This record gives sequence, C-alpha cells and structure tokens, in this order.
Amino acid sequence: MLQPLLSSIEYGGYISLAKLFSIIAAFYIWLLLSNWIFKDARAVRTNVKLWLSMILATGFVTILIWLFLPLFIIGLLIYVVAVLTVTMVYIMHRNSLVAPFEKILCLEHFKRLFSSDQKKLAQITGGLQFVTANDNEVDVPEPNSKEAYGFRVACELLTDLLWRRVSDAVLMPGVEEYSVSITIDGVTTQADPIDREDVEYLIYFIKHLADLSHEEKRKPQNGSFKIKKDGETYEWKVSTAGSKIGEQLKFHRAQENSILNIEEIGFDSKQIESIKALKEVKDGLILIAGPKESGVTSTLYALLRNHDAFLNSIVTLEKRPAGEIESITQNIFALSDTGTSTYDKRLKSIIRFGPDIVGVGDVEDSDTAIVCNESAAKKLLYVTIESQSCLDAMKKWIKLSKDKALATKNLRGIITVRLMRKLCEECREAYEPNPATLKKLNIKPGSVTTLYRPGEVEYTRSGKPIYCEHCQGTGYYGRTAVFETIFIDEQLREAIKKAKTMQEISLLFRKSGMLLMQEQAIKKVAQGELAMHEVVRVLKTAAKSTSTSKKKKA
Repeated sequence: MLQPLLSSIEYGGYISLAKLFSIIAAFYIWLLLSNWIFKDARAVRTNVKLWLSMILATGFVTILIWLFLPLFIIGLLIYVVAVLTVTMVYIMHRNSLVAPFEKILCLEHFKRLFSSDQKKLAQITGGLQFVTANDNEVDVPEPNSKEAYGFRVACELLTDLLWRRVSDAVLMPGVEEYSVSITIDGVTTQADPIDREDVEYLIYFIKHLADLSHEEKRKPQNGSFKIKKDGETYEWKVSTAGSKIGEQLKFHRAQENSILNIEEIGFDSKQIESIKALKEVKDGLILIAGPKESGVTSTLYALLRNHDAFLNSIVTLEKRPAGEIESITQNIFALSDTGTSTYDKRLKSIIRFGPDIVGVGDVEDSDTAIVCNESAAKKLLYVTIESQSCLDAMKKWIKLSKDKALATKNLRGIITVRLMRKLCEECREAYEPNPATLKKLNIKPGSVTTLYRPGEVEYTRSGKPIYCEHCQGTGYYGRTAVFETIFIDEQLREAIKKAKTMQEISLLFRKSGMLLMQEQAIKKVAQGELAMHEVVRVLKTAAKSTSTSKKKKA
C-alpha cells in the first residue's frame, strides 16, 4: 500500500522562478537608481543625504511589504509606484536647479534624443565665426555642455548687435534678469532684458574667447575677441567686473579709422579750404575742442593725415588713442608712466627728437599747455582740449596758459566739433517747413522748400512692425561731424590781445565770419542731411553738460 502511494507523489518546487527573478531585477534597479541619485545629487549640489535616504528607505520598505503580501501583483505595484514617485520628485527638483540643456525627462530632453544637436548648433551661428584673443578660430562646441549653451546665447546676442549697428552694449545684473543698454550712433537706449541664467553662461563663453579668468568674478578684467561674418571681421573689446548681485559685462566694438580725411569727416567747403592751407604752415598751434565722445580724437587724426607723412615727421602724444594711424608715430602716456614722468615732461622729450608736426591729446594742465605754446614757435602743433565752443576753448586755453599773450602768440585757429546722427536716406520723410520756423532758423524764405525728418515705423495688418532694413527702424544711419571754426590771422591776433573781456573776443570772432555751431548745423538741416530734432538734442545735451560742470566748479 505504501509503494503505490509513494509512486503517486510528483516532485515540484515551493518557489516560483518568475517571481524570484522579478524581485531580483527590482532590487538591482533600485540599487542602480540609488547610485545614480547619489552621484547626480552631488553634481547638481543638492542635499545628497536627504535624497539618498529617501530612495533607499522607499525601496527597502516596499520590498519587505512585497515579500509579505499574499498577492504578488499588489506588492509589485506598490513597489513600482513608490520608487517611481520618489525618483520623479527628485528629477523635478534637480531640473529646477540646472540649465535647460541639462534637464532630463522633459520635452526638450526627448527632442535632443531624437535630433542632431551638432547640426542645430551649426545652424544657430548663421555664418558667424568666433576668433579668440589668441587668433584661434572656435569650433562649434559639443552639444549639451556649458560651452554650447554660452555659444548659443553669444550667437544670438552678437548677431543682433551687428544687425542693429551697436557700438557699445552693457549688461547689468538684476535679481532674475540682466538689463541691457545699447549705444547706436552715439545714442544709448534700453534693449530687451536677458534671463540671468543665460547671461551667466554667456559670460563663461566670452571669458573663454577673450582669454580671461573664469575663477575671477570680482576684480575687473579686460580682453578682446573677433567675429567673422559675411567676409567682414569685427573686433570686440570686452570687460567684466563684479558687483554685489553678479558680474557686469560690457562690449565695445573697435572702429577702424581707415576713412578719416578732411573731405569726408564733415567740414564744409570753406572750412576745407582753410584747413588745406595749413599744409604749407611750418609752425603754430591749432586747438581742437569738444565734449567727451564728440569726435575730437577722430578730428585730430583727420587733420594730421591732411599732411604728407612721407615729407613730414608726424608724431602724437595721447592718453586715450582711438586707433592706429598709418605712417604716424603714436606715443601713449599710460597710467604706469605717472610714477616716473609727467605729461609735459614726456611731451618735451618727444619734441627734442625734432618732429615737424605734433598731435597732443587731452591737455588738461598748465605745464603741458605752456610747453605747447612755446613749442609752437618752431613746430606745428594740433592740441585737443575738452570744451563746448570756440569761445569757450579760447577762454580755457588762456586760463591754462596763464598768460593771454602767450596763449595767442602762436595760435592759428580753433576747431570745435559735435557729432550728429545723419538721417537714413532710405526712409527719411520730406515735409514742408513752416515759414515762421525758417525765419527762426535764419533761412531765407523760398531758399528751402523741403526739410526732412526720420521716417515712421510702418505696421502690417496684424500690428507687426516693419522696420527699415537700412537703419533698423531708428530713422538714422551713421553720424557726421559739425564744426565751428575760427582761423586767426595777425590782425585778429592783435585785436584779441587788446580785448579786455571774453564778450569782446566773441564779437571779434563773429566779425571775422565765424558761424556758430547751430548755424553750421542748420546748413546741413537745409541740405537734408540732418533732422532739426537731432540738432536740438545734441546742442541741448551740450548746454546741460556745461551747466552741470559750472555748478560742480562753483
């Protein structure tokens, strides 16, 4: 009986292999997730202990529950839901801490997985090629990297700056975004702000281009880089400086001084005739005056280039050179020189070498002014000072020279300059001026039938603005110089010496045929080159700066 019973027993197992492998796989996945969270939390600099404890505790507890529950499938669901919940919560947290290109399991992440980021980055350049401070061309960086994101922001920003013809751009940090101010044709306006995170990656990339230190975020740093686009090369000077809420970033586009001659800079025909006569002059002093950023240095360069550099030895002494002048020796007086020499002593040493023509920039002290006056007896000197008009320049030069006789002895002329924006010829609008306005401007009735003003921005039916492709909707394109000039002959020189007040000197200048700055500007308004509004803006700004400086001195 026992034998048949034993023979009827079949061998079987008490453990399901499928369930066992499922638990082992779940356990292994839990360990991999824990290891990834541990490493990722350290990388994004969040609370490693907190998140590691959460994923370990969740996995351990749910596996125990799974083992003791009678229904296998219920335990599996509890484990999957719990571990996935903790993982997704961590992913949402870490995504809030990282840059967009570092986020995972989001729409952009899936797009990156199924697209060629390298091609997209190449397309973003739009033909833009970056060149480092060491003249090395920069390749498109690896996608999804810190450099790639900074590269993308740099391409967008600099393409926009080039299109708008921006000369200077300043990015100032705020709590959530950077404010952006841009300068176009000498006028500064506010542009759209940029997200703070974007600018931080931009600074990282720009520092790489300009060969600046990434670690230094407080002390000022200066550098440069170049960009190539459509066969043209543009050099950008860049500077960074720390503040309480972040780093500032400034761009300045270096301008070429290749087209600087008296015919093109803005002088009228009568002024050009007087300046050309200076080619034959072997001695004397010409004052070039104007407020800061008004074109004084460019005027100095144009006047120096009026002379033949092969027949004359031409040198300069400058504190802030605006560029290089071909065939002219430029001497720079740097801050490091102040410990061993002074501006007037440096000028004396340069003159001892026997140049024929000397350009002296930024004369601000009496010692240098006296050296200039004395040297002008044997050399031709072009001297720049900060002043508002020819009369104001005469007054300041007498004060610096400490002697009116010395100041006027070798003085041959005074040139005062202002820069004004030219109307865009593509979109400027003609209008018939009011006769009363013409009378006010001292324009003869009937001599001018049409004046011009900036064109207005047009809009599509949907309200989208249509900008002029030439001036990008500003109404202006480029700048021209307007000059107030007085050239001094022996008769006028003697009259100036006898004059007792500046008012008398002013009358002498006017009797000699000097046109005031506003009169010279009005001539260009009548020619359609300038807008009346621009003339008023520039001269009003100059009047304000004069008033402010007088109050400070008082």
